[in-house]
Amino acid sequence: MINKEKLIKNEMKHLSKEFRTNYQKMDHLLHVDFFEIGASGKTYNKVDILNAIPLECHNYEIRDFSFTLKDDYIIANYLLIKDFTEITSCESKWGTTSLGLKLLYFKNSKIVK
Repeated sequence: MINKEKLIKNEMKHLSKEFRTNYQKMDHLLHVDFFEIGASGKTYNKVDILNAIPLECHNYEIRDFSFTLKDDYIIANYLLIKDFTEITSCESKWGTTSLGLKLLYFKNSKIVK
């Protein structure tokens, strides 16, 4: 059963030092068709992310989390606070597979004040 706490836990995994510095864990978490649009507008696929490990690590907090269940995927939206100062709006898409949830898509957009 998919619930809010499980989804937040998965979101925090791909942002955590444990995963951002470990090729095998990140490889297992990301869907083969993973695609990211970073806050800078730059795009990344799964190979790009895996080849960049170790990735930068920061302190993250998730706020205002919501999600929508579809037939074979979940869309999550939330605010991400980075290092207690920078706030971005995030959207992710998680695919449900026989191996569990896999991150298909991640978009991080700067919020202009």
